[in-house]
Amino acid sequence: MLVNYLTSHYKKLVDQGWGAFEVENMEKAESCFRQVLEHEDDPHIHAFEVIDAHNGMAAVNLNHRDMFEAARWYKEAHYLLDVHYHHAWPKELDWNHLYERATMRTLMGLGHVEYQSGNTKKALYWYEQLQYSDRQDELGVKRYIEAINDGKTFEQA
Repeated sequence: MLVNYLTSHYKKLVDQGWGAFEVENMEKAESCFRQVLEHEDDPHIHAFEVIDAHNGMAAVNLNHRDMFEAARWYKEAHYLLDVHYHHAWPKELDWNHLYERATMRTLMGLGHVEYQSGNTKKALYWYEQLQYSDRQDELGVKRYIEAINDGKTFEQA
């Protein structure tokens, strides 16, 4: 398939990292994301690959319940997105557009960090930002918004 020839080595590492994360192989996931981050100054790397590696590191840390590191990685991803978008974020996001996934993961991740930290007001802000941009609710953010409004914990969402 032609798309396979167009993807970079870094995109493949990011995809491997997310695949490892999905099967709960945190060591492999972290290794893949770190390999991408070690080369973030490479002129051949795409900004969204770097951003998604930040998201991956954040997700791994969130899985380990290290809220400080998870927040740090997600905030760095958010900063990089803000610079990339020149402070004018897209009004619509679609999971089917591969590079928009990094943006969606960042917004969802920022919400998760705040929600799990007990700061539901900030979590609601991030979740609503994602819901506004992703009208199809491809990541299921609506259930977290409803859980906050119903006073449920993150685990109950």
